[in-house]
Amino acid sequence: MPNIASCFTEFTQPVAHLTLPDKFTFPFYYQPDAISVLAVEQLQQQLELHIPPTHHDADSGKMFGVLVVQNSQQQLGYLAAYSGQLESPVNGAINFVPAVADMQLHDDEYLAQSRIINDINAELELLENSEQFNTIQDAFNQATSSYQQQLLAQQAVMRTTREQRKQQRNDALQQLNDSERQQLHTRLAAQSIAEKKQLHVLKQHWQSKLAALQQTLDSYNSNIAQLKKRRKTLSKNLQKKLFAQYQFLNAEGNVSDLNSIFAAIPEQSPPA
Repeated sequence: MPNIASCFTEFTQPVAHLTLPDKFTFPFYYQPDAISVLAVEQLQQQLELHIPPTHHDADSGKMFGVLVVQNSQQQLGYLAAYSGQLESPVNGAINFVPAVADMQLHDDEYLAQSRIINDINAELELLENSEQFNTIQDAFNQATSSYQQQLLAQQAVMRTTREQRKQQRNDALQQLNDSERQQLHTRLAAQSIAEKKQLHVLKQHWQSKLAALQQTLDSYNSNIAQLKKRRKTLSKNLQKKLFAQYQFLNAEGNVSDLNSIFAAIPEQSPPA
């Protein structure tokens, strides 16, 4: 690992006129100090010179940071760092500080587990975007929509005919004798029973069809859920293994890794 002094970058512009802050600001919401802004601008200029824009533009999500420091010769400068890995090497053109841990580059076990997770991601992508899965989802959604439409239509018809039968019974009280009314009531009751049977048959047909589609859909979703669960477990274990490599020294000379530092919070892991 290179000496941290070799990562020191001097300012190319005069900074003697700038007042140094007396304490750190809140890291997530603050107004950056003028000398920090100057360090950022200088790093941005270096990035434009030595790294292709595709590796550090807004769409790629690459994060860079600076820390203004003073060296043993009382010179002001800054340390520069980046998150993750750089796809394009800078070959010393920019004095980035070394990674706290490089397990993700050299550890065989870590690399093997990473490949497994990548394989799971590839399998998930194939499953979730497969023609069969999309077809069964479309078929289930279409069947659900058709069932609801036909059910509502049948229920509307039944409400109309029920009102018609009610009106016929009321008219019969004024227009028909007892025998005729009894015959009418029998005929109307048979109509009501027939409509209820039609509704029952309609429900049975669609519920059976939807159940078969749901069973197939559940099989796909179950496979996807199992893969995601396995990926989550592997990723969590791999993350713990990686975090254990990040050793930090405090002002009292105590060393702790990321797992122990954040063990006390509910998430038990760094917030980002």
